[in-house]
Amino acid sequence: MRFLLVLLNLCLVASCSSSSTTKNNFTCAQGDCQNGSGRIVYANGGSYEGELQNSKAHGQGTAFYSNGDILEGQWENSYLIDGTYYYANGDQYTGTFEKTSGVDFIYGEYIWSSGQIYIGNWKGVKRHGLGVESWTDGSVYLGEHHKDQRDGPGIMFYPDGTQVGGFWENNYINTPIDNFTFENLLASLEEQPSQKMINLIEKKISIVDLKKHFFNNHSITKNITINTNPNIQKENYPPTINLYNNEYEVTSDVFMLRGFVEDESDIVVFVINGKEFQLSDDYSFETQIYVPIGESQVTITAVDEWENIKTETIKITRSYDKNNYLKAANEGLNPTVILSKKNKNRYALIFGVNRYETLTNLPFAENDANFFYDYAVNTLGIPQENIVRVVNPELKDMYIATNQIQKMINEQSDLFVYYAGHGLNYQSDNRLLASDFDVSVIQQTSLLQSEFMNMISKANPNKVALIFDTCFSGVNREGKQLVEARFISIAQSQINIPNNFSIISSSGDLEWSRDHPDLQHGLFTYHFLKGLEKEADANNDKQITLNELFSYTQKNVQQDSNFQQNPEISLNSDYLLVDWN
Repeated sequence: MRFLLVLLNLCLVASCSSSSTTKNNFTCAQGDCQNGSGRIVYANGGSYEGELQNSKAHGQGTAFYSNGDILEGQWENSYLIDGTYYYANGDQYTGTFEKTSGVDFIYGEYIWSSGQIYIGNWKGVKRHGLGVESWTDGSVYLGEHHKDQRDGPGIMFYPDGTQVGGFWENNYINTPIDNFTFENLLASLEEQPSQKMINLIEKKISIVDLKKHFFNNHSITKNITINTNPNIQKENYPPTINLYNNEYEVTSDVFMLRGFVEDESDIVVFVINGKEFQLSDDYSFETQIYVPIGESQVTITAVDEWENIKTETIKITRSYDKNNYLKAANEGLNPTVILSKKNKNRYALIFGVNRYETLTNLPFAENDANFFYDYAVNTLGIPQENIVRVVNPELKDMYIATNQIQKMINEQSDLFVYYAGHGLNYQSDNRLLASDFDVSVIQQTSLLQSEFMNMISKANPNKVALIFDTCFSGVNREGKQLVEARFISIAQSQINIPNNFSIISSSGDLEWSRDHPDLQHGLFTYHFLKGLEKEADANNDKQITLNELFSYTQKNVQQDSNFQQNPEISLNSDYLLVDWN
């Protein structure tokens, strides 16, 4: 067994500054960091967000470490006592913790990225006491552990239904005993098991199933039951998923998926495109799913109680009537129309978020980010080494990229920031949604626009243009709600915009930003970049200013969307973008 051990500096320091790093080596980035709820950022790159008492984590909160580890749960005087440790390598522990300066578990579940699971008692970071192990091949061990080894009375259940019990030493059985029962095991224990373990092994072993990975990196953890009767033999036949067809051609964005499942055993997991679905009593299913324009796939997985797995994939091709969508453009984009001289004082930070773990994907965001990069290099004259480009970033990647560009720029720098992805207005502040966004932890999986701007402004750049191809109304590019309405507050974002910042938004507060499906771009980005191909030069002086580019973009987006999408700019500026004299 291999653990990723990280000694945690959980002793959060005692005071907080609201504007700069103090002698205690941390900054209060938001809220009340003394006694209340706030966000603390440490000089080593880590941060804590949640409830605080005397500037120490106390109550519900989340700690983010610079190596990618995350600790979330109930804190007491800067120690995590009950919660989840998400390791950067994909491992995960959920349970109780000792109040120590390192990592010491008491009782809980550890899931390895490989799929192996242990649930039970611990001593430090080693399995110690009564517990249950589960492997990806279906083997299960219930019994005593000592110093991370199977050691003492225990029973191993194998995938074929056989079992062997007795006394173990160093992970091997050295004294097998015929018909070794649970009663024998319990009677042989040196210490009485906790109530949690008693509940776990009452007549049958109820354990946590393997962490199953599905489409779009979703995972599902299920409770299953292992029958302890040695005479019961495992059946090895996978379920049958019955569908009316495996290929469909549709014109609507909504498709009704129907079918039913057959199996000799109980179905314990049923998944459609990475999301668990409840079968009817007769094992039938019927659900509406969103279908994007073009060709897409739906993956269906069924798992029975013996972990026999069956997966079916159907292909859906959606065509569309152009009269129901945006006006077709005349031509594609060409980033080589203008080749500008390189300007060493220009920089760019580019985000494109195509894929989301819990939201509908954004079909062309990555494509938009790639094209913006080419226009930044060719047309805006930004040296390649002055550009930070990240696609499909998790929240930590967005922070890393922002910190990177912050270190590169200075008071002589002009910075262009481009973001294509989902957005949300939550608690009167706009948020940029990372690929790992989860509505249950909005604050931990999205980037505040105000915090983002504050991080950039600390470098005191000369000029900053923030270009957002997103909307903050909680609606995707097909006009469908991203999350439940209760998480959305359509309100003017309460942020102070520095005088040298210009924010260009693809749509207004109550609007949604559309795609240009013909050309595989966001409608706003397409016209914004098209304007850089000399099209935005309104007075024919062979120059394009920021005002000219915005006016051109706004006019064309409004026309193509029948004035349903109206781009906005926070500050008019005659800043010269392109000059081809």
